[in-house]
Amino acid sequence: VLEVVNFYLRPETDQDEFSAALAFGAELGARHVLTMGDDPEWNRQVDAFGRFCDRIAQFGMTAAVEYAISRPIATLDDTVRLINAAGRTNGVVCLDPLNHARGSGGADLLDAVDARLLPYAQITDGVVGPGEPDLARAKANGPNVRRWPGEGDVPLAQYLDRLPLDIALSVEG
Repeated sequence: VLEVVNFYLRPETDQDEFSAALAFGAELGARHVLTMGDDPEWNRQVDAFGRFCDRIAQFGMTAAVEYAISRPIATLDDTVRLINAAGRTNGVVCLDPLNHARGSGGADLLDAVDARLLPYAQITDGVVGPGEPDLARAKANGPNVRRWPGEGDVPLAQYLDRLPLDIALSVEG
């Protein structure tokens, strides 16, 4: 089992409610827990993410942050900043190429990311709207329109070429 999904870190989130799902995921051998930063208040988000990392550390799992244009943690830069600010060693990036292409920019931005922070990635394709990549335009253009890999606008081969060779991939349609 690659991952347990999806744990949103919102202001009202009671992380104790995650305990049973996390324990079950660990029992199945999950290595990663997919989480999304969904709190507009930065310091509270950093604190919640740090506590989440501490919680899942007992199971030997990593917190994989998926950044999404519809959330406060919307870009690759936001995600790396969150992981660094929390100061935990079990926080990593979960790349969704569609969200990245719409709000962060090209695949070349992955070159600056420590390979340790990229243990796996989603492979997803979809529609890149007019004027994207641009976070403000992506948000104005609306939610993701997903396509199966190879059926959208995302240059998936460019992303795959920049990712570490030994990572796991999760297909999202």
